[in-house]
Amino acid sequence: MNWEKALEVFAAKEQGKAIVPREKVAGPGTNWYKGEGELKVYSEGGWGAPWGADVYKDKPPAYDIWWHTDYTFDDPVREQSFNLSARAGVNVDWDLTRDGSPLYTFINDALTVLNPVLFPPNQNDTTAPPSFVVARDAARDLDDWLIGWRQRIKGWADRINAPGEDWQGSAAGVFKAFLTSFSHELEYVHLQVDPARMAEKLDKSREALTAATKTLYDSRNAWVESGKPFFVQTLGDLFGEVMKDAKVTWTFTGEERDKHSYTPHSTFTVSLAVATPFGDPKTQAFWTALQTEAKTRWLTAVAEMLDRPAGPAMAALSTAYADTTAVIPAAILPPTLKLPPVKAPEPPK
Repeated sequence: MNWEKALEVFAAKEQGKAIVPREKVAGPGTNWYKGEGELKVYSEGGWGAPWGADVYKDKPPAYDIWWHTDYTFDDPVREQSFNLSARAGVNVDWDLTRDGSPLYTFINDALTVLNPVLFPPNQNDTTAPPSFVVARDAARDLDDWLIGWRQRIKGWADRINAPGEDWQGSAAGVFKAFLTSFSHELEYVHLQVDPARMAEKLDKSREALTAATKTLYDSRNAWVESGKPFFVQTLGDLFGEVMKDAKVTWTFTGEERDKHSYTPHSTFTVSLAVATPFGDPKTQAFWTALQTEAKTRWLTAVAEMLDRPAGPAMAALSTAYADTTAVIPAAILPPTLKLPPVKAPEPPK
């Protein structure tokens, strides 16, 4: 069952209108990045090296998610080594994690909905587990009342017009028939209502309701503890996997002059190619593919850790509710008391 739909079942009236769907966090059109991703080569310690326009001499920026590889270039002409560092990275939009953001709300909707139901006051304006206890106890009281009064009235009837009893005769017989009929009608009402079975089903519904809400609550906490709700971790883990086996190729081109004419302004340049399953981090296609796959993983975790346990719990609750509804009669036939006919008096002569 869809997680958001499960929460709506227990949400207060106003809460149900505000449940955030997962698409607001990781659906089409959402962007987890702040700016664009990039891959650049930096010269570390070789400030005068003639690398060309594609090599940056300033220090690499601090990325939220990043990867680097280093290379030492030995200049055979100048007999000097230069350290190069390639940095790939991207910054994330931290505003997506602030209070009130879709991600923050999606993570905490379960607590907003379930805390009032699972903990005092144990109810909201749509869901109240204690109401099942009240209904169950009322059904048990009705069962006791019907059984008790039927037995009491039948006992009275058994003693009337019986051998050794004070009240005998035709009048006693009529009243005995009345009480016997009344006890039968109470038994008929008892059979129609079957309050003992009703109480049992109400208790099963209460148990299923408690189990369902606790399953959702525990599932949410397990999901949070796994770290999978936090998209920055999802992006970072995926980026690490993709770059772990990246194939890095350094290429150096330009004129090699003798050391006396070799100048920092020569045409000697360096280029870098990085091959990954998503392409080269120099291209925005790489970062688009990375984010798309990260969103897929995030949504998959929601389905596995939230939707999956919610399904059986809500199905069990639906079955319990249906079973309870089935034993509650929509109407009962009203009792009817038929008394023996009374002989009409003879008219005066």
